[in-house]
Amino acid sequence: LLSRLYRPLRVCGVVANDGQSGGGPFWVQAPDGVVVKQIVESAQVRMDSLVYRTIIDLEFLKHVDF
Repeated sequence: LLSRLYRPLRVCGVVANDGQSGGGPFWVQAPDGVVVKQIVESAQVRMDSLVYRTIIDLEFLKHVDF
């Protein structure tokens, strides 16, 4: 735990999705295998993948509270 905390921390806020472009909160698996919360922009998503597009379009993900 200390090794994960012994580094710079980022703090961010997310506003309600009103149809504008921008990122959203997602759980992302980092290269070291650790799952972290991250703001993901649509440019970071493989939109040619039906699986990823479906996840992005799910209505309940647009109302996530952290």
